Amino acid sequence: MTKLRCASLLSVVAVCVIGTLASCAASPGPAPIEESNNEATQPTTTTTTPRKQAKELALGIDPVHSGFNPHLLADDSRFIQTLARLTLPSIFVDGRLNTDLVVMVEELNRNGEVVSVTNAQHPEGHTSQSVSAARPTSTSTTAKPADSNDAETDKPAPVKTVRYRLASGAQWSDGTPITVADFEYLWSSMLNTPGTLNPAGYWAITDIRSSGGGKTIEVDFNKDIAEWRTLFDHILPSHVLRGVSFATALSSTIPVSAGKFTMKSYDRNRGLITLNRNDRFWGKEPALVENLNFREIRSTDQGIELIQNGQISFMDVTPTETSKEAYSLVPGTQVRTETDKYGLEIVANSHLPKPLRKELRSIIDPGLITRIAYNRRTDLTLVDKPGGTTTGSGMSLETTTEAAEPTVTGETGATGTGETPENTTDPIGLQTLNRPLIIGVDPSDPVVASAAKTLVNSLIRHGVRVTMKSADTNELMQTLIPRGQVDAVVAKSGANLADSYACPNIGLLGSNRSGFCQADTQILINEYLTGKKTEDELTEHLAHLETDEALRTVIAIDTRLEVLGTGVTGPDPDLNQWPRGYATVDTWHSKN
Repeated sequence: MTKLRCASLLSVVAVCVIGTLASCAASPGPAPIEESNNEATQPTTTTTTPRKQAKELALGIDPVHSGFNPHLLADDSRFIQTLARLTLPSIFVDGRLNTDLVVMVEELNRNGEVVSVTNAQHPEGHTSQSVSAARPTSTSTTAKPADSNDAETDKPAPVKTVRYRLASGAQWSDGTPITVADFEYLWSSMLNTPGTLNPAGYWAITDIRSSGGGKTIEVDFNKDIAEWRTLFDHILPSHVLRGVSFATALSSTIPVSAGKFTMKSYDRNRGLITLNRNDRFWGKEPALVENLNFREIRSTDQGIELIQNGQISFMDVTPTETSKEAYSLVPGTQVRTETDKYGLEIVANSHLPKPLRKELRSIIDPGLITRIAYNRRTDLTLVDKPGGTTTGSGMSLETTTEAAEPTVTGETGATGTGETPENTTDPIGLQTLNRPLIIGVDPSDPVVASAAKTLVNSLIRHGVRVTMKSADTNELMQTLIPRGQVDAVVAKSGANLADSYACPNIGLLGSNRSGFCQADTQILINEYLTGKKTEDELTEHLAHLETDEALRTVIAIDTRLEVLGTGVTGPDPDLNQWPRGYATVDTWHSKN
């Protein structure tokens, strides 16, 4: 067994679009008139890919159990983030300015002085050698929280302002320009919706203003957010979605796009998601293929048949007990596994008294739950210890190729081998609780549902009265967790470190599934968000917090299996040299 250090683990340890939705979209109008700005002006163009490139790629994915909103905990998954990357625009991509969408980003201090500039020449940003206090004449488009006072006019000066100058050609696939309205919609939605993914940076925004027909946008912050470049990823089309609940806004499709591809259809019965090349994409490098067909791989046998017959060229899926070996036997394939950022976790509700939370943690058997939930003993990445180490981004992990056999008889302790650890005692508090312990779960993901059932059965074996409450993630985050109507939840999470412990904003939980809120911890989180504290310092604080509070127990980290067939040309002939998953799929092309 090999010990690993997982630097990103603490990011785990976070419209109903009906058939007539398209008819509700605003009629595309002409591009807004820009203020004279040579640097920000470029012609509106429609990309036409040469016919000789009109190929398609067929690719394999895990079954989709959710909607398609990349900003919701309920929908968040590796593939949903891939889909968003292909269809929705982001200011920065992999830390570099998306110059197709934005020609310049300026960072201003509280005096309105430009302190850094990011543009095509400096896509990762550089410090400004001169400062300017000039601001364009702008119109406020403030998105106020639900309980705000519209009559309030005296606002403190912003601590930081970020100015975005959008490319004049930036437009949605229905021809509607991308403007400040789309920024405001995303901010407002992250502010007023429970169960959002990593909303803390949006909570720090106090105002959004615009000029130049909505193409020059200024975003004010109440604190000097250090990671502001992570904001406004996967911007959404406000003209289509406004007025629809954010929790269901992309439940069945992404209606319009501003990426290289548009989402044509999702056949849930066949498990087929089809993307078409976006003919209105204005960027310098259009998609190299006409269509991307993502097919759900529902069994190893199905996957082998599809890749062996050339019906799919690449797959990124969850491995089974023998799938890695099976795919390796297919002539011409390359196979690799990697650890993902998503963690399977059990999160105790802060309403549950601390002694009971600690008893609950002592019962959790990571090895047993993981084996049963994932239905395999190989290619498992288990958390070495379920205690305080589960909160650090440098968490100690154990990668197992042959996990211990499940215990058949006798009580199973936290070791996963049937041996009770010396520090484990009978959960007397839970056993004598005057009501059943309630375990909440969103059953849409079969792995999570299986983990919850296994936890419930483990509790029963320890003499604890327990019941399982099935509810979707939105209901859990909006009602059941904050009201203490579940004692713990089982979930997969890709939320980052700070948001997993951040206090609620205007009474709404973001990515914090425990509902825990402590002043000292929130102060440290704020200092981390502003760059005054390092991730190591935050990790150390939360490790001590977990030892004392027993809130989040991450039991396993997702493992991914990638299989490369012979029908696609990608970044390198060697799969091991490729970026993970579908990170560069927009640059792949078919060999056929």
